[in-house]
Amino acid sequence: MPALVYRGKPLLSVMRAKKHIGVYPFSPDAVSAVADALAGHPGIGLDKGTIRYQPNHPLPDDVVRALVRARREQIDG
Repeated sequence: MPALVYRGKPLLSVMRAKKHIGVYPFSPDAVSAVADALAGHPGIGLDKGTIRYQPNHPLPDDVVRALVRARREQIDG
C-alpha cells in the first residue's frame, strides 16, 4: 500500500475500495484522536486504525489536518 512517509515511518495512506475510500494512519491512537470530530458525520466508519468514508461524504479538512498532526506527534515521540 503506497504511503506518505515522515521521518522514515509511514504517515498516512489512502486507498479506494469498491464501496468506500479508506484512510490508514497506521495507528489506532491517531484514529481515536479524531473520532469525536467525526461523530455524526454521515457515511463515515471507524475501525481499529482505519477511517472509511463515502466519496459523496468526504472527510472534513480540519479532521484530516488533525489526523496528520496526531500521527506526526506519535512519530516524533
